[in-house]
Amino acid sequence: INPPSILKPLPHTCFVPKKRIHTWKGPSKPVSSIRFLPKYGHILFSSSMDCTVKLWEVYGKRRCIATYMAHERAVKEINLSNDGRKLISCGFDKMVRIWDVETGKQLKQYSTGKTPNTAKFFPGDESIIM
Repeated sequence: INPPSILKPLPHTCFVPKKRIHTWKGPSKPVSSIRFLPKYGHILFSSSMDCTVKLWEVYGKRRCIATYMAHERAVKEINLSNDGRKLISCGFDKMVRIWDVETGKQLKQYSTGKTPNTAKFFPGDESIIM
């Protein structure tokens, strides 16, 4: 998912927000985690207790641009690969799923037999998940 041409990589500066600029509305149940697309941050990913992963436009219309559905129970956490091309989700259905961000297709799924707390791609080799 390519960023708009006017965006440049953001410097990594942290500060306390001074005001709220927008509130996203969409998930019917509480949100469990959020992540920005690495490098540019123009897309926000959210997982929620309604069994979905949603992609949100950060600039422009600030709307939901995609919804990934495959988990049978609440999605506990999501993480992205370093290049932002893959998303990993883990849920209360005891499944870890890997998604192609651009197409929304599920690439792989794994059952841990137990509810995973988190799942991440190994930084040096994204074929390894932790």
